[in-house]
Amino acid sequence: FNKVFDNNPALMAISSYPESVLTEVNRSFLAKTGFSWEEVIGKTILGIEIFVEPEILKEASLDIKRNGYYYNREMKIRTKTGAILDGLFSAEIITNQQTKYLLTVMIDITESKKMEKEIKLQNDFYNIASKVSERLIQTNSSRLDMEINRSLEMLGLFNKVDRTYIFDLD
Repeated sequence: FNKVFDNNPALMAISSYPESVLTEVNRSFLAKTGFSWEEVIGKTILGIEIFVEPEILKEASLDIKRNGYYYNREMKIRTKTGAILDGLFSAEIITNQQTKYLLTVMIDITESKKMEKEIKLQNDFYNIASKVSERLIQTNSSRLDMEINRSLEMLGLFNKVDRTYIFDLD
């Protein structure tokens, strides 16, 4: 167990249950968060202020109390340098020599979330460009100025700017 725990690429932590005092973390946890072993062991999860959204952590804690586990819950953590990581968390109560512990595993999905946002932004841009093109193609010459203004407004809203301009070079 120790070998699998320590060499796992997922961030893993073991804490006392129900006190939530960290008793062990793996190398991935230390490498990704930037904390040293001494900075986290003996402290509570809330004490190291690693979770960005404590309300989601409270919901997860309720699931642990009710079911003894939770799986695939998205939560954000803050590294020692302040960087935010997106994680897919699973946790389960385990027992070792009559003592209960909480084993928590986090898969870092930060890059996947970033790519997901970029793809959504690209798709949104293509959709708005398609709508603008369609409107301009289908308009007649008497309504062209009005459609250009509407198109500029749509592009401005998409780009979250308060002004858009068109320059007419003669």
